Amino acid sequence: MSDKSISQVLSGVANQKLELIPGNAKKGLRAIGSASDMYMVTPGNIRVIEDFNPRVKDRIYWEGDEEAGIEGIIDLAKSMKQNGFYRHKPLAGYVALVDGVEVVFLTEGHRRLDAALYWMNNLGGPEDLQVPLVSSPRGTNMLDLNYALFQSNRSEDFRPFEKCIWVKRMHTMYGQTEASISSKTGLSLSFIRSALIVVSAPDDIAMMVQQGRISVTSAADAVMEHKEKVVEVLKQAEANSIANGKRKITPRFMPGSGFQKVIKKESGALYETVAMVRADTGYGQLTEETRRSIDDLIAELDAAKKKLEEKEAKALSDAEQEATDDEGKSTEEQGTLQV
Repeated sequence: MSDKSISQVLSGVANQKLELIPGNAKKGLRAIGSASDMYMVTPGNIRVIEDFNPRVKDRIYWEGDEEAGIEGIIDLAKSMKQNGFYRHKPLAGYVALVDGVEVVFLTEGHRRLDAALYWMNNLGGPEDLQVPLVSSPRGTNMLDLNYALFQSNRSEDFRPFEKCIWVKRMHTMYGQTEASISSKTGLSLSFIRSALIVVSAPDDIAMMVQQGRISVTSAADAVMEHKEKVVEVLKQAEANSIANGKRKITPRFMPGSGFQKVIKKESGALYETVAMVRADTGYGQLTEETRRSIDDLIAELDAAKKKLEEKEAKALSDAEQEATDDEGKSTEEQGTLQV
């Protein structure tokens, strides 16, 4: 990450709730640019609301990740240098009244603004560069702007952890229900619930999710299952993953999962061995507690076995009856045809 820790990002973005007082859109926009079919404004004069956008400005944000299909700001700036700032992809802003002065705050297009500034400051971009910007309709509130921000970032989607902290903000600061967030964004209820667990987890877990080392769902499941030991468990799972030549933590690398596979594979032999122990002449020499445990286990397995056998017998009976019925129908149909 850059100069902010995971805790600072969570605290800032998730708890960000700024109320803006509407200003005169034309007056505010003309103060920093000129009007045509849309306003052309100077990038450096646009105000950015701190922590409004949940994107984490780490190395991947600036340099991108080819394997993950993420275009970095630097590459976007290079594209702008070659092709210019596309007028059909304007920024969006909200004109608010601050200390009696109309100020334009950016509400959509944070990546494009950062790329434009990088172009100007690092790639020899024009000093007098102006970029297109449209203002939010009259009556727009901060809740509207938050949902619009989420929807407008679909071309370069928020990373999973960034979605998590946006979900937390909407849930805790704006009182949006899980169902409401789901219906307005298309995010599944299961993801939203997992997101709320992840943003409350230790920093180490949040960092794993942010860096793509584990999915939101897997991280949330691990937190719920292992609780205060989750960091230790996931570090072991990551070591197991790396040892197997993989980059991501998945359920099959969780501690003990390999042994569970062995148990499953050898379950038949284990059942037979326990049954042999129970039938042994020396069985009565075992303690009462041990014998009770073995008896209960055998009884449970025998009951399960009987239930499955009954289910299979019924399936076979139903199949034979259906075959008999079909044969009878076929005979009737042949008789009708002969008549």
